[in-house]
Amino acid sequence: MPYTEKDANRLRAETRRTLSVFDGIIIGIAAISLARGVTSLEDIHIFPDEKEKSAWASIALGLVLLWMKGDDIKNALNV
Repeated sequence: MPYTEKDANRLRAETRRTLSVFDGIIIGIAAISLARGVTSLEDIHIFPDEKEKSAWASIALGLVLLWMKGDDIKNALNV
């Protein structure tokens, strides 16, 4: 059964009440660690001898993924 707007608002309110500063720090460290690992793998496998080309390919991939999932991200952030 799909979520309604009321369910989404209730879930957002519960999430805001239950996450502490410590949770935010842990989530931040996890996100940074994941980004670092993905970046390292991209450097190894996407244009390994061309760092600038690899960086641009990573930026392009990130932009495409954000464009594809933009509405989902906006809904999650309640924008």
